Amino acid sequence: MKHYSIFIISSFFMFFCNLFSVAQENKLPPSFSFNNTKEEKNLSFLDSIAVNKRIIWLGESDHRIEDFNELKIDIIKYLHEKHGYNVVVFESGFATCNLTNLVKKNMPSIDVLSHSLIGVWRCNSLCDFMQYIKDHNVQLAGMDPNNSALPLNAALYSEIINNKALAAELAETDSIALIAYEFKSDAFYNDKKHFNDKDTSELFNTKQLLIAKYDKIKSELIASKANSVLVKTIDAKLYNLKNTNFDRKNEKMFYITNARRDSLMAKNLEYITDTLYPNEKIIVWAHNAHISKIPYDGPFSIPRFLNTKFYTESYIIGLYAGNGTYTWGYKNIKPEKIHIPKNSLENSFKSKNKKYIYYDAKVFQNIILPHNINGEYNFKSDISKLYDGIIIVNDVISSRLIRK
Repeated sequence: MKHYSIFIISSFFMFFCNLFSVAQENKLPPSFSFNNTKEEKNLSFLDSIAVNKRIIWLGESDHRIEDFNELKIDIIKYLHEKHGYNVVVFESGFATCNLTNLVKKNMPSIDVLSHSLIGVWRCNSLCDFMQYIKDHNVQLAGMDPNNSALPLNAALYSEIINNKALAAELAETDSIALIAYEFKSDAFYNDKKHFNDKDTSELFNTKQLLIAKYDKIKSELIASKANSVLVKTIDAKLYNLKNTNFDRKNEKMFYITNARRDSLMAKNLEYITDTLYPNEKIIVWAHNAHISKIPYDGPFSIPRFLNTKFYTESYIIGLYAGNGTYTWGYKNIKPEKIHIPKNSLENSFKSKNKKYIYYDAKVFQNIILPHNINGEYNFKSDISKLYDGIIIVNDVISSRLIRK
């Protein structure tokens, strides 16, 4: 009898706790909350958005969170299967993604991943998603001027170029660009004090050699009436090489910074939406800081470089973590706990009893709270001016990278 009484008391306690939790949830502004199970991951809030918007942007407050990857993949599948969104544009190399898309059909999914996306998304969920892209004929695209994935080899280029010698020459040039130029220029950016005049001169000479090689290859491709996307990727590589970094005081800098990078991503995105896929619905996958309507750390973000047509065609969703861990290392890297201030957007508006909660950003008009950008809470903004909607995710776990 005693055990039965304890059971009854416990049941009533749990009931009232749950009732209190629901009541707390109802105190939040109008929202749509849902759970992670297949039966409860209801994405129907997207239906009214998809009817009116050609371009849906999916952000993330940090690249290192696996729950963001999984949710965005589910959203993309939903939008593709129910609303006909057939193109996904990543914050990854314009050249690597768009070229890999041309040859992905016969590639293993891990190869599609390693030849297209930047390293922070080289994890199992994205590897599986590359298989989905292949199976469902979803087009893979990239908008980033920085190419941080593996270049195509001669055999893969031969599927695009009807000239084996030229395919081999392009593959060799890409390898030089990656190893002898891009890796070294990144090192120069991160550790300039260990670069002497000889190192800088060698880097400059490598750049000039690559320009000459890509110019020659481009001329031969145009003469042979090669694939226009292939020619466009050569143009993108040449642009990066011919335009050193004027955004920094050091005139010898060889790295593209965020403000200039965002302007180039906007230019590449316009090509993808207006020229490459003018009749398709499109999803953009990138960091919150790149897709926000007003910028965080400078005068610009991608939308600031786009024409007004993009604003009317777009719906921008920022993703945030309510609690959990992050990292982007391999298995031996210990996850870090996300420390979320009590007065932050995430802590104030996360769901009390569900995994996810979505808000139309209009409900945050004139509400200014700190929110996370890569682990920092120094930014206070009117959320309604940053995004069209936000999703806050609870109990997130960190991404685990995979090695090819």
